Amino acid sequence: MSYSKRIISRTNDIITIAACQHLNLTHVNEYPKCGGTWVSRLLRSYIGVSRDYGNSRLLKSNAVIQKHRLFTPHFKKPVIVVRDPRDVWVSYFFYEAYHHKGTRREVRLKSYDDSASEQQNLCNYIKEKTQFPERFDPGFSYNRFLNEWLDRPHIHLARYEAMHSRPEETLTAILNYIGIENVDYSKLTAAIQENSFENITGRDAGTEDKNSHKRKGIVGDWKNMFTAESAKFVYETQQEYLEKLGYESDGEWVSNITRC
Repeated sequence: MSYSKRIISRTNDIITIAACQHLNLTHVNEYPKCGGTWVSRLLRSYIGVSRDYGNSRLLKSNAVIQKHRLFTPHFKKPVIVVRDPRDVWVSYFFYEAYHHKGTRREVRLKSYDDSASEQQNLCNYIKEKTQFPERFDPGFSYNRFLNEWLDRPHIHLARYEAMHSRPEETLTAILNYIGIENVDYSKLTAAIQENSFENITGRDAGTEDKNSHKRKGIVGDWKNMFTAESAKFVYETQQEYLEKLGYESDGEWVSNITRC
């Protein structure tokens, strides 16, 4: 990030604390790769505000700001975006291994081995980022993020998977939460179409581009990438959150992973 953008970012953080309510700001907050960018774009398209505000320009009224933050009381209308942790790991792995190549990959993926399979590198990646989250972006674990946000009052929980299966219903609920009660469904449909995976990337969902920020656009890709070792480790460290989020009610999914 350039010096000028850092100054703008810090100034906007101050504005958020001092004038969040007055400016009618909306914060979309996520652990990286949970779909916060998608939700933010949908809201901005519907409301009619630029994504520049909060990123590279000073905040203005009705801005939608995307963040990766632990709990803060300064977010007045926090939309907390969550995703199946198993898919988060797959998406984050490909983002850091391919979208940011060269030096950034070497810095972030300490255990990356060019001679190993992607499945094994993913397994090592999950272990490293789970056990030593402070060494990597965003500086904390997905478990800690969920711990700090899930049981808070006055938040709105949005699921990545629901945005895929029920986009109109899910976006309407978010709009109602931020104070837009009379939803214009023609604008809603237009926002969803404008920000669809196909429209943004020019690819059908499921058609992979490893170098793209929007790699594949599907739910459940972890089933194609997990080894038995990956499944066992995630079960031991995140089964509680899989159950709490409603993705898995027991550990049977682990025994269904047969890849070695």
